[in-house]
Amino acid sequence: MRIDRSILAEVARLKLATPGVAAGKQHGDRHSPFLGRGMEFADYRPYGPGDDLRLVDWNVYARLEAVLIRLFHEDRNLTVQVCIDASGSMRYGTPRKIDHAGALGATLALIALKGRDEVRIGCAGGAGPITLVRGQNQTSFGRVLQYLEMVEAQGSGDLERALRSQVSWGKPDVLFFLSDMLVEEKQTDRLLRTLCASARQPVLLHVLSEEELHPDLRHPQRVVDEETGKELRIVGGRAAAQAYQKELSEYLTDLKTRCRALQIQYIQAFTDMAVSFLLNTALRRVRVVESASGAAR
Repeated sequence: MRIDRSILAEVARLKLATPGVAAGKQHGDRHSPFLGRGMEFADYRPYGPGDDLRLVDWNVYARLEAVLIRLFHEDRNLTVQVCIDASGSMRYGTPRKIDHAGALGATLALIALKGRDEVRIGCAGGAGPITLVRGQNQTSFGRVLQYLEMVEAQGSGDLERALRSQVSWGKPDVLFFLSDMLVEEKQTDRLLRTLCASARQPVLLHVLSEEELHPDLRHPQRVVDEETGKELRIVGGRAAAQAYQKELSEYLTDLKTRCRALQIQYIQAFTDMAVSFLLNTALRRVRVVESASGAAR
């Protein structure tokens, strides 16, 4: 895939919003359910041999003659996973869907790495490396770019199986799945349910090209499926265009409804939407990203 690196400068003022509490393994600056060292008081427990005397609440001891240890919420990082659909259908469009998805996935990875969150990034299907790339700071971003630029959309990979395999490393706090969702109807439900179960906050970034949203159907034509090679002949004309737009509208509405029912954050990331626009409008509006200063603008 080809990634326009000029867009990477546009993420400096953004960070990922925290979905509830963070459950990463490393110390960070996000509220977590774990107790230990931190800034926010959580509870007391009785003093035990070996406990740090600096954690004893001497004011409580003076009032109640009870030796209690102060417990705090540990600050942890987020675990973030980015999975990009690299099946053959993602090769379509101008710009190509795979390039648009790669640029958006790269910027999301960079935003997370800048915030010292743990990032795992991989592709479902396609030609190129099959291993995940992992990182916890900005020095890892070069490997992320190198990995993505070695992947090319190809074939008809099993997206559900690939997604399940990638999250076998552990359930992330946030999972971004970038896909055109052009799968068989019977596979859609299984894929969405796998996405739902794969993260505490699953996000579907739906990538479709302008040519798919508004195809020129004025004349008869032959369409070949990128993944299966099957051929479809279209009669063309106004009736065909109207029927297509009706089916497309119903498809998008149904996909959005299914995602809502499964508590998957659904965001349209069509290729005519610039990455900077998506970051600063659509993703900020639904609190996927926010200002790095913490103040909404």
